[in-house]
Amino acid sequence: MDIVNIIVLFLVVLIIFLVVKQFLPSVSFKSKAIKKSEIIDGYKKQLDSVNDRSKKMILLKQINQELSRNIFFDQTELKEAMTTLTNHIVK
Repeated sequence: MDIVNIIVLFLVVLIIFLVVKQFLPSVSFKSKAIKKSEIIDGYKKQLDSVNDRSKKMILLKQINQELSRNIFFDQTELKEAMTTLTNHIVK
């Protein structure tokens, strides 16, 4: 009797797992490098949408503050990202 209960319990858990897996959307994880480049590209688009140079500088300061709190960027990567964004403004 114990074996039958264990088998039934196992089958119920298996069925629940398969149903949940079927109906939940699959989650795709991006690598850190891809995520970082997407963040920087988004900031470049924001900078491109602003026409006034002084507003770009204000936006660049806001971006710097946001990136300093971002978990994907350490200090060296933050400096590299800000250099890239600053060069993007200058061009």
